[in-house]
This record gives sequence, structure tokens and C-alpha cells, in this order.
Amino acid sequence: MLAPALADLFRHLSEYAKNPRAIGAVAPSSRALADGMADTVPTLRRGDVVIELGSGTGSITHSILTAWPHARVIAVEKNSRMVAKLRRRFRDVDVIESCVTELSPRLDDLGVDRDRIGAVLSGLPMLSFAGDFRSEVLAAIHEVVPRSGVFIQFTYSGRAWRHLEVPGFRLVTARRVMRNFPPATILCFEKRER
Repeated sequence: MLAPALADLFRHLSEYAKNPRAIGAVAPSSRALADGMADTVPTLRRGDVVIELGSGTGSITHSILTAWPHARVIAVEKNSRMVAKLRRRFRDVDVIESCVTELSPRLDDLGVDRDRIGAVLSGLPMLSFAGDFRSEVLAAIHEVVPRSGVFIQFTYSGRAWRHLEVPGFRLVTARRVMRNFPPATILCFEKRER
């Protein structure tokens, strides 16, 4: 039997080979990147909600659960094979099989109190999305993040994000993570009025 990390790598590579634009990275997020994403989440109260978009093999999901064991974690993944893996691996996580553009009604189905959402973390390959679709995804994220919450995105091109408008959000921090392949930048946005 393969070690979990190696099995995740093979699963990720397989999905990447099938649809590189949808997966966005040649390898799963490293422990350093996953932990950095979880550490960027502001203080949460017991029962607050953390939503992860594009959960993939669950690297970041695992770090969220470790850092915030008393939070309700919701993982959103479109790839049905990845969804099946996430559901087997994380029994205490609500795994939604859906496109992010359908996030709001899916959260309503789960009875999520929007005011308890502390953070939305994204591993989605936003820069690979066509402009109109990227705008729809960002609007869906804006719709569910309360004023007290944050939107955290990692990217392989912090420079490209400096020129990308993120309507309804203000960039507050950017942190480089070198121990990832390829190196990544964690961006943290606060919600603002449009």
C-alpha cells in the first residue's frame, strides 16, 4: 500500500494529466503551504465555519482541521473522483460536490449561518479561468463572506494578482511560501463594500 502522501501525489498527477487547467498545479500543496493557509485564518470561535474551495486531495483540508479542530469545515470540490476521496478521508467534513458559482445555495442546503463563516480558503486556479467565469467565482465568494470574515487565496503568480481586480475585497497581506512546488504566495483579503 502506498503512503498517503505518495498516493495523493499519484492521484493529483492523474487528475492533472486529464485536465491541467481545472487542476492548476502539477503537485498537491506542500505541508508548508497548507499550514500557511490554515495559519492565515483569523481567530475563530467554537462552531465557526471555514470553507475550502478546490479541496483536491485534502492537503489544506488536513491543515485546517489540525489548526482549527473546533470549527465546522466545508470542502467544495467539483471533481467527483476527488470528492469521493475527500469523503472517505475526512468523515467530519461536509464535502460539497459543486462548482463554486453554486456555493450560496449549497451552503443554504447545509443550514450554514453566514455570520459564522470566519474564512473562505481557495486553492482554485483563478488565473487559469476565463475572465467572465473568474468574475462569477469571485462574486460567489463575495456573496458568502461576511464583513468579519476573510478570503484567502494561494497563487503561483503574486505579480499577476497585483494587476487583478478582486471586486468587494481589499488585499491585506501577501506571504511567499518557498517550500512548495512551485513556490506560492498566500494572499489574504478582507471584505469591503463594493
